[in-house]
Amino acid sequence: MVYYKQGLRRLARHKPHLALKAFHAAVAVCPVTEVSRLARILYYTGVTLKKIGAHDEAARFWSVSRKVCKTTPALHCMRWFCNEYGMARQDFIDTDDWRAFYLIQLRRYLHMKESHCLQTQAEADMIRDLVYEAWAVLKTSVCLEEMSLEEKLLVFHEAGIIFPLFHPAEGPPGGSRHPAPGMKLRHADKF
Repeated sequence: MVYYKQGLRRLARHKPHLALKAFHAAVAVCPVTEVSRLARILYYTGVTLKKIGAHDEAARFWSVSRKVCKTTPALHCMRWFCNEYGMARQDFIDTDDWRAFYLIQLRRYLHMKESHCLQTQAEADMIRDLVYEAWAVLKTSVCLEEMSLEEKLLVFHEAGIIFPLFHPAEGPPGGSRHPAPGMKLRHADKF
């Protein structure tokens, strides 16, 4: 409970990075039987992440908080800030659909790779361009606006993008064999 209160104080003093550390410690020491306390810690961790600008991570924490305890205030935040895919809401529904499509395809690609991560910026750009080309074709052939969430996800998962296996040793000239800063990506929680 000490770390939780410390996190709230730091959050109130507009020190979100320090609050995040305190909430992380609070989750680590919170007994799993204290579901309402754990849900509150996860909720405020989401609030802190939103203040930092990590909107998708905030949405994930609110989602977990809601799963831990149904009466958490995270449900309110999810209604306001999250889209139907469980990600941070964008300005346009089309952008929400694009991000969901991209993450599904990226996860498929990363699953094919032994390292399960993007190794270079060139590889990241190549994958983004391939996925965007498939997105453009999909948008002209299907009316997503009339589809339900389940129908969209089915279409997104069935998109047949053929990804080349990108090996750093065989990559573009001057390509790094080490992951670019911030390029190691984990699988999305949703989908």
